[in-house]
Amino acid sequence: MPSMTKIERMNAAVKGEATDKVPISFWRHFFLQERDATMLADALLAFQREYQWDFMKVNPRASYHVEDWGNRYAYTDDPHTSPTLVSHVVHSREDWARIGVLDIWRSEALKQQLLLLELIKEGLQDENVYFLQTIFSPLSIAFRLAGHSGERLIHAMQNEAKELHAALEAITETYTEYAEACLQVGASGIFFATTKLSSADMVTEEQYEQFGTPYDLRVLDAIQGRPGFNLLHMCGDRIFFDRLQRYPVDGLSWDATLPGNPTLKDGKEKSGKMVVGGISQTATLATGTPEQVAGEVARGIEQTGGRGYVIAPGCTYPTTTRKEMLDAALRARDQGSGIRG
Repeated sequence: MPSMTKIERMNAAVKGEATDKVPISFWRHFFLQERDATMLADALLAFQREYQWDFMKVNPRASYHVEDWGNRYAYTDDPHTSPTLVSHVVHSREDWARIGVLDIWRSEALKQQLLLLELIKEGLQDENVYFLQTIFSPLSIAFRLAGHSGERLIHAMQNEAKELHAALEAITETYTEYAEACLQVGASGIFFATTKLSSADMVTEEQYEQFGTPYDLRVLDAIQGRPGFNLLHMCGDRIFFDRLQRYPVDGLSWDATLPGNPTLKDGKEKSGKMVVGGISQTATLATGTPEQVAGEVARGIEQTGGRGYVIAPGCTYPTTTRKEMLDAALRARDQGSGIRG
């Protein structure tokens, strides 16, 4: 097969067609750089140029999605330590009313992440690669505004439903406009992350159907029909895969190595969509060996036939992961390309 560009390779993967190589992409945080849009853009672009991923997943500032409503976080000088929560907005029923619709062009954190996308677009110039901005689901944003407390969020679902729905409306309106703005300034698509909120470890399916799905769909419906592609990412174990695989997205990303989740093969067959993952970020990439990475790459290609599949971690991989692990994934991809039927 003739050599493909990265965009041609990803377009074929979205359609489930044969590719010259199985696409691959990894992503991580850059905690020291992410406080500044220019520094973060430089770090993300350098990372892309070093590894030549087939698509670029933008990891924005870890707390950008809740800062403009008032959550505050503290950073350290340790490149491996994520920002820690200092204060949050929602403590009581009345506090949900503090979550209003934001002006995305005047809100500092959101504005900075739009600048980040502009800088990435400019930095890529003629490089033939898609890049996706990460946007979090409205319910996962509400969870963070409530102090990252599952107990507080469940209490709101059970006792403050009216107030929680009003806050989710404001969050959804804000992020629907923001998602459209990300595409306007140059992003190729959206990496829509439900985090662990679409998991039985956090809520019931019925609760997610009431407080999650309607708001997710409003954001996703607004970004259909654009060039590029959109991914849905589901974190954690026991995800609500059967419900969420019907979302209007081009591909599905999840940790297929966890026992409570579908395998890549099952997920691809159920959804008919491109599947993204197969490499354990919590085990293999954190404490494993290059040989284990290669084994997981080969397993993913075997399960999917190498079509409609992107080799990737199940979620953001640790900043402490050794370079040799990523190099091993790239070598295994190249060696395993012939497995495709």
